[in-house]
Amino acid sequence: MCSAKADHWLFQQDIAYVGAKACVPPQVTQAELLQILDVVGNGGCLFSADVLVTAYAPIHLTNREMDVLRGLAKDMSDSQIANMLELSPNNVRNIAQRVREKLCVETREEAKFRALQRGLL
Repeated sequence: MCSAKADHWLFQQDIAYVGAKACVPPQVTQAELLQILDVVGNGGCLFSADVLVTAYAPIHLTNREMDVLRGLAKDMSDSQIANMLELSPNNVRNIAQRVREKLCVETREEAKFRALQRGLL
């Protein structure tokens, strides 16, 4: 796989999680690419141990965080989620922020994608 994001740790975790064995930056030389293909073709993996450990680490969300995440995944507003869960919109915003932090993302859409990818939804 070639990507301009090859050096970004979160991108590496995401693609390792779905089974990739290497992440190749676009500026790689032909000789380097052949070496990478040889390693991966022989069953090797070029991700660091840190990337692999964190890629497969479970994401622990509380029941309330899961409730908010399900609302986010349904594209509900904070107010709608608050009404559904009988919470204040401020509480929902705080919980949603914790969810995004635990998922290592910044936006609702990224949270939805990461949760789906990790089997949380």
